[in-house]
Amino acid sequence: DEKNAVAVVGTSPYPDVDHEERTGYRTLNADLVAGIKLRGAGAALIAAAGKEKFLDAMDALEKDFGLPRGVESRRGAASKSSIFHLSSGFSPAQADTFIAYAKKGGFRLMTFNYSNVVRERGSWRLCGDYDWREDLFPNKEADLKSLLSKIKAAGITPGLHTLHSHIGLESRYVTPVADPRLNKTRRFTLAQAMPPDTNDVVEIAVQEPTADAPLYKPCRVLQFGGELLSYENYTTEPPYKFLGVKRGVWKTTPQPHEKGQIGGVLDISEFGSPGSCYLDQNSDLQEEVGAKLANIYNCGFGYLYLDGSEGVNRPFNFHVANGQYRFWKMLRPEPLFGEGAAKTHFGWHMLA
Repeated sequence: DEKNAVAVVGTSPYPDVDHEERTGYRTLNADLVAGIKLRGAGAALIAAAGKEKFLDAMDALEKDFGLPRGVESRRGAASKSSIFHLSSGFSPAQADTFIAYAKKGGFRLMTFNYSNVVRERGSWRLCGDYDWREDLFPNKEADLKSLLSKIKAAGITPGLHTLHSHIGLESRYVTPVADPRLNKTRRFTLAQAMPPDTNDVVEIAVQEPTADAPLYKPCRVLQFGGELLSYENYTTEPPYKFLGVKRGVWKTTPQPHEKGQIGGVLDISEFGSPGSCYLDQNSDLQEEVGAKLANIYNCGFGYLYLDGSEGVNRPFNFHVANGQYRFWKMLRPEPLFGEGAAKTHFGWHMLA
């Protein structure tokens, strides 16, 4: 309230921090969970007299534990300013025009979409590749640094919109050979071998129950090895089978698959006409993709929009913020503030 504030705070992304309302009071707790981290993580108790002293205490904790500076971003002017979002058709040749529009509106922030800088196709279909738009930035980093310097010289801070957890379905991570680090929402074991010939397979027999596998058409995709396969339906009683199977989906190369191979339902983005899937946060693919985005950000951007943050594996209360943090740690200098499409406990330090 206005007089006092108290919180239990994780000193890293790993503790499961929560609260429970009781009669006349609340319990605040932090726990460690098997499968995430059982040793070597901690939590802190913060108590202070009112809002500003609470923020002072949180600021001290963030400094002591090397966390993102959530208090600093909340107290800074940038996170309280309005944002001018560039259109998808923006080009550096239009910079002076857009700067003039932003200044007329009193905007002090200007957000670039990642597709203003790197190649994209449709709805996020090339996410992960992040190849430079050489028609706009023939000298790549040097040209982007020059553009961002011009914007900053006009008194406007540029920011970057990203989809850090998305992998495009036409990217090199999917076609012609799908990367094993793409997330699967369900795991299935082949009960029969599959030959490489695409004409010989219309059903896939699996060991596990198929109930509740996706039936929304764009999400009916399986991954076995480096191949993606679609299905129309499935049996819900033994023997479990996926029916109406088509092979080589999203231009992947059909492969032979031996009995006992483990695959699963590809974690495809469910928004609109899907053009992307989600990477497996338990793999190193987040660092690999994050490094490409960080190379863009580090050319002179000042804040960050972590879009698509809900696109992670379970448990969400851990992976949402940790996926953001794994990328955030690569950014130089640290963003003035962050925005995000999803927020969990540790995200307080990043998402102002």
